[in-house]
Amino acid sequence: MDIRPYQASDLEAMYHLFYETVHRINQKDYSKDQLDAWAPKNFDRAKWEKRFSNLKAYVACDEDECVGFISMNDQGYLDHFYLHHAYQGHLVASRLFKKILVYAKTLGVRKITSDVSKSALPIAKKVGFKLIKKQTIVKEAIKIENFKVEMLI
Repeated sequence: MDIRPYQASDLEAMYHLFYETVHRINQKDYSKDQLDAWAPKNFDRAKWEKRFSNLKAYVACDEDECVGFISMNDQGYLDHFYLHHAYQGHLVASRLFKKILVYAKTLGVRKITSDVSKSALPIAKKVGFKLIKKQTIVKEAIKIENFKVEMLI
């Protein structure tokens, strides 16, 4: 298992992983319409290139397959944290998280914040995030519930 900095050539594989993870892992907590609004079938390369241009990201690869990725901005906002369903519980997530924590500390970030799904909230709490508030966002005119969390580092 290799964990390395994100490269632009990773984008399509990352999007595929994002899409599959959202639709597979979160289906117990969200409707199909909510999942489709959150992770649409069509990959918008320009949108993802723009988004990742302002983020520090790491990718976990098993041979040539992208099996996880994490990203954070310079203010400590954890924007993405997705892991292939077959790799959950195999320490890949903790290795990715440690990479982003080291990066945050080099920036002098004292607090990491994120918006997490219902599915991810128990895991976020387990690793030390505190629930700040429940919130509703709107994507493609569909309401989606998530949770603002934070962790002091």
